[in-house]
Amino acid sequence: RYLVLHSTETVRPADARRVVRSWNNIGPRHPGTHFLVDRDGTILLSADPKFATVHVNDRTAVRGVNNDNSIGIELVRSGKQKYTQKQLSSLVAL
Repeated sequence: RYLVLHSTETVRPADARRVVRSWNNIGPRHPGTHFLVDRDGTILLSADPKFATVHVNDRTAVRGVNNDNSIGIELVRSGKQKYTQKQLSSLVAL
């Protein structure tokens, strides 16, 4: 029903695979999204969109948006990087 866009906001520049590995190291209830859009525009599927991921904080989200009724898309970047044109083009295509 909803699309929720996120940014990885890593401390140091990292690619999408590294972000997923860091999530997996946290344990079974780790944060995550359905898709990650890497700096080069590559789109990674990290979870089947038919299933919920833990990408929405129910306490701070817009009323009615939650993990069960939304698809999460994560744009890979550190706090000092700008989104790339390839990322934005891939995001629109996705």
